[in-house]
Amino acid sequence: MKRCISRASAPIVTGGFLAAALLAGACVAPEFSKVEALEGTGGAGGATSSSTSLGSSSTNTNSSAASSTNAASSTNASTTQSSDGAGGSGTTDTSTGGQASTNGGAGGNTSTPTTTGGSGGTPPACGDHETACDGQCVDTRSNVANCGSCGIACAALEACSAGSCQCVEGYTQCSSGCAQTAADSQNCGNCGAACDPGEVCSQGSCSTDCSDDLTECNGACVDTNTNREYCGSCYIACDPGFVCEAGSCECEGGLTNCNSFCFDTETSNQHCGGCFRPCPSGQTCSGGSCECDGGAEACGDECVDTDTSDAHCGGCNQACDEREACDGGSCECSGEYESCSGSCVSLDDDPDNCGGCGNACGSGQVCAGGDCCNATMLLLGDDDATGNAAMRTAYQNAGMAVTLIDGGVSSYSGTPAADDFQVVVASFGRNTIDVEMPEAGQEAIAEAHAGGTGYVVFELASWQAQAGFNPNLAPLTLLSYGTSTFQLGLVTLVSAGHPIWDGVPTSFTPALGLSTTVGNLVNGGVAIATCAGCEYGGEYYGAAVVVRDASGGRIVHFANEGNESDVHKDPNVVKLAVNAALWAAGCK
Repeated sequence: MKRCISRASAPIVTGGFLAAALLAGACVAPEFSKVEALEGTGGAGGATSSSTSLGSSSTNTNSSAASSTNAASSTNASTTQSSDGAGGSGTTDTSTGGQASTNGGAGGNTSTPTTTGGSGGTPPACGDHETACDGQCVDTRSNVANCGSCGIACAALEACSAGSCQCVEGYTQCSSGCAQTAADSQNCGNCGAACDPGEVCSQGSCSTDCSDDLTECNGACVDTNTNREYCGSCYIACDPGFVCEAGSCECEGGLTNCNSFCFDTETSNQHCGGCFRPCPSGQTCSGGSCECDGGAEACGDECVDTDTSDAHCGGCNQACDEREACDGGSCECSGEYESCSGSCVSLDDDPDNCGGCGNACGSGQVCAGGDCCNATMLLLGDDDATGNAAMRTAYQNAGMAVTLIDGGVSSYSGTPAADDFQVVVASFGRNTIDVEMPEAGQEAIAEAHAGGTGYVVFELASWQAQAGFNPNLAPLTLLSYGTSTFQLGLVTLVSAGHPIWDGVPTSFTPALGLSTTVGNLVNGGVAIATCAGCEYGGEYYGAAVVVRDASGGRIVHFANEGNESDVHKDPNVVKLAVNAALWAAGCK
């Protein structure tokens, strides 16, 4: 038999996760009356307080500790004493992650509520039967700190079963709380059956001392190898959810201790297969492994439905093309696209499958709305041969048949005949603005337009009209010349859905510094886009692209220059020029 301390002077140290052991296993003088410098053991932000009843006096000790990832801690303790008389009741509060109750001094009872501070961070999505409580995913059907719902903690001698706090095995619910009637001197053998002063409770009977295989702790004869209230010594009580095994507080039921909480690593989404191994979003822990929910397949860290995922169609990393969508695990042509000879094509604009698979358009034709459209162009270039060739290639890549005349804006005299083409594009350049086009060329273009040929011009056509050059072409300009800016700003479409804007962002800023006409609308022009700075303090309209679709052929007038300053290197500007030519030719 071992009697370490008198019944009136037993300090309690909670030890579910290595709480500070106070002279573990040693005998303590009866006058020792408080727990000194307990180190806080809750999660970040947790607090620890301890108060122990000691016979003729009552002592309250509050100890708070803050911890960081570097294990830094601080403890503040304050102790007060008051005389309660012999046999007074005592209370012990210890914040360590749960609640516990234990026997106090003679004639008294000690209960120990315990809470755990919150932990930082946001946990992953909780799995089935789990609830997020204070930053932790827990099963409120069995979690002692959140039993039934968040924040409802069971006492140390209680377990959470089906969402309800109940006395743990070997303990009986008495009016004073859960009591071990085999050892509790206040409930010896039965609830309320108190032993006389000087007696201990040994195996459910009051006696003067404990049997040889038991140790007296506060009037209770216990096996410190297995007793939750006195685990390993008379000074260590296990926290809620912990049991005493071989004198050490361990998680019960095969659970694992992760940062002072007990988890089932077979099913915990935060601790799957081991502590701090969270499952990614969309996955649930099963058998210690993260599995995708709802039959999805894990592709890297992502759970995907390989029946519908365009990036993982039918299996991981099997991506569909941009014109395809995944359907039933197979890449199929999507939306407007149809399958022709194994390729997804648009029957509206594919020249090889125009209106139907295998229906190819002829040379110089483009497919527009499912019909083959003649798209022949007379391109009158300026003196920049490199830029002229680059723009010709861009028009040809769109399916147009292009006849280029380098320097044609100042030399075209009517041959070849303008009315032999669906559209004439005049790229007036800065080095040729003061050179007038031969009158025969002007007349040929004006007459072709009157007969339905489209016409596309750029910035400096406005300057020439204002300066009196090319008078026969002046009526075909849609933007007057007020001044110029040498930095085309943000271009924004204002006519939603206009075909000239197909494949171009609604708003964009050209990558190049382009010279731009700042003027007002003339000759029935309608602005379909504006540009920042083109309004020039409100004095001018601010148009970037102007169109006219009335008598004669269609006209497009761009505020920006048409060929200089490497215009052909800006993809959005080039795309607009190509779309404009197709629209003016009647093929959009």
